[in-house]
Amino acid sequence: MTALAVAKNHRPLIVDVREHAEYRDLHLYGSVNIPSTNFSAQDFAAYRDRNIYLVCNTGRRARSVMESLSAAGFANVQLCEIQMQNYQEQHQANPGIEGSWTVDRQFRLFLGAMLLLSLIGLMAGNTTFLTVPLIIALGLTITAVIDRCYLKMLIARAPWNR
Repeated sequence: MTALAVAKNHRPLIVDVREHAEYRDLHLYGSVNIPSTNFSAQDFAAYRDRNIYLVCNTGRRARSVMESLSAAGFANVQLCEIQMQNYQEQHQANPGIEGSWTVDRQFRLFLGAMLLLSLIGLMAGNTTFLTVPLIIALGLTITAVIDRCYLKMLIARAPWNR
């Protein structure tokens, strides 16, 4: 979404469809958080008369919500030109709440701990621990191809991230 688009539209609304923890970590000022995992067109009913701009991390979830809203009869729904992943890269944003860990940081800690435990198990001579790095490698490859990480979404929905 450009500043020109905002200036042309009457009462535009930015809706962030990421999970609450992702939104808490970093979000666009003035945006509303309605996670795509619990999508309901009814959640958007109050905004039917406004121009709605959708944002998520890469655009995939936002595009899915846009298609669902269009099918439900919403005419003024668009994707933001820049999604949060690009925004973070361009602005080197700071984490949200001081002292809290971002979802990305928790995700990396989990993967690192799993790899470390599997290496310890392998060094102890137990070859069944070889399955852990194989699963992680396969999971990372698949998530890169489909551009969606369910483990990261699960971590974002963990009780300590609410």
